[in-house]
Amino acid sequence: MLVTHDLDTMVALSKRVAVLADKRVLVAAPVEEACAVDHPFIREYFLGRRGRRALQALPPERRAKLPPAALEDAPIAVNK
Repeated sequence: MLVTHDLDTMVALSKRVAVLADKRVLVAAPVEEACAVDHPFIREYFLGRRGRRALQALPPERRAKLPPAALEDAPIAVNK
């Protein structure tokens, strides 16, 4: 078991994740299934720009199982 809030570490090392919010476990499933759960915290965490960038590191066979919102472009912001 690993406890982390770091998306890159989670995606690289985890087959399954548990998402805790609202004082309960919202989902315990593979990350590609967890990010499809319709909950505000999950949408913000996994489907925000940072989450979408981290999910791009999944292998193609797992990325294919992601919801469409997770596959939207998540460019890296460059400060000028």
